Amino acid sequence: MSKLPSEQPQEPRQPYGVAGLPLQQPAGSMGLQGGYQGSLPTGTPPPTAHERATAAMAHGAIAFGLFGVGFLITIVVNIYFWYASRNSPYIRRQVEQAGCFQVIVMLVDFLLVAGAGVLFGYLLGAPLLGRQLLPKGSEVWFWLLFLILLISFVIFFFGTIAYGLYAASRAAQGAEFRYHIFGLRDRR
Repeated sequence: MSKLPSEQPQEPRQPYGVAGLPLQQPAGSMGLQGGYQGSLPTGTPPPTAHERATAAMAHGAIAFGLFGVGFLITIVVNIYFWYASRNSPYIRRQVEQAGCFQVIVMLVDFLLVAGAGVLFGYLLGAPLLGRQLLPKGSEVWFWLLFLILLISFVIFFFGTIAYGLYAASRAAQGAEFRYHIFGLRDRR
């Protein structure tokens, strides 16, 4: 009598990706999807479920930006997590990354909106005041610049939120995540 498939001993399976290559990345490597995805610092135990959840919430707080003044809520959430992370180096590192990224995102968003707002006000305000403030024929270039600023804001806004949510998913898995360009370097 033959054994059922569930009764047969099975070898432990390793996660493999395309073409049989392992999904694991070498320690300290740069992931293709973005963000530093290296190993934890030497001698650091793997993060607990609570630490992973807290780090993921800190990164994922950027999603509050979808609700208008949410970036301010994001900063408050990260300040709270940073203060509460005194006993966990993993949470502290992840909250510092998330907080730095989110402050920079908020400042760039503000600059893009302010620039577009000033241009829009200038373009609409001049005709309402009955003045010719721009040289004739240059309005098209100002409208084009306004459109470029507006499109840049939309792409940057949604792109940074998606990147923050990606960081949250990596932190939830216990990965050491640093943002490209924006990420703080380890001082330890």
